[in-house]
Amino acid sequence: MKKDMKHEQHKFIKWVKYNFDNLMSKGTSAPLFLLLGSSFVFLLIISALLILTNVVSPEIVTNGKAVGDIDFFDAIYMTLLRMLDPGVVSEDPIIWPFLIFMLIATLGGLFLFSVLIAIVNSGVINKLTDLRKGKSFVLESNHTIILGWSFQVFPIVQELVIANENLKSASIAILAEKDKIHMEDEINSKVKDLKTTKVVCRTGSPIDLIDLEILNIHEAKSIIIIAPESKDPDSIVIKTILAITNNPNRRSDCFQY
Repeated sequence: MKKDMKHEQHKFIKWVKYNFDNLMSKGTSAPLFLLLGSSFVFLLIISALLILTNVVSPEIVTNGKAVGDIDFFDAIYMTLLRMLDPGVVSEDPIIWPFLIFMLIATLGGLFLFSVLIAIVNSGVINKLTDLRKGKSFVLESNHTIILGWSFQVFPIVQELVIANENLKSASIAILAEKDKIHMEDEINSKVKDLKTTKVVCRTGSPIDLIDLEILNIHEAKSIIIIAPESKDPDSIVIKTILAITNNPNRRSDCFQY
């Protein structure tokens, strides 16, 4: 019987750990909501203990209420103040039962806000990492798309810049299996003056439908496919054309390659 109980407890602990890991892996929002829920529960517990133990002193009350008039919402307000501002507890009278509760509330608030800062910091870092990966959607329209990467990119970009001189603003979107920052640095070093043309680089596979959607491919005015520097470049070009033409939302534009 005891072995069965231990086995059930072990299974329950593993189930909790498994679901907790899944929750934490869903990004910043899940830990944030979990933290807010934990903070709310902690606040309610401390406030309820204040009322149940009746440790509130008249010296603590500032609203002219007697000890017996303190309700649950007053206890929540006092606890919340000490959770938000650790300095408030220094003004409390030395009434040890009450002071212990408020110290617990203050320490709990410090811990919860430290976790909040860590979650926000992690979310910002993850967002910056995603931006560096070049996976964000391109909002340009009537732009030129270049699929693939080779030494041919630089003269093509240079020719497009010259062709776009009569336009107030023009844009080129490049998709290749290279680091976004590395592509931008190479273009800036090889093409000195982009004039009125903006170049946007994204990291992805030109034969992947999901990666192609990042470039807002259906709003593009033209698509240039560059043969990669590989043993079988023709097959990659064909696969890229098929990936574009097989898209049910594609536009009937002509391709240059």
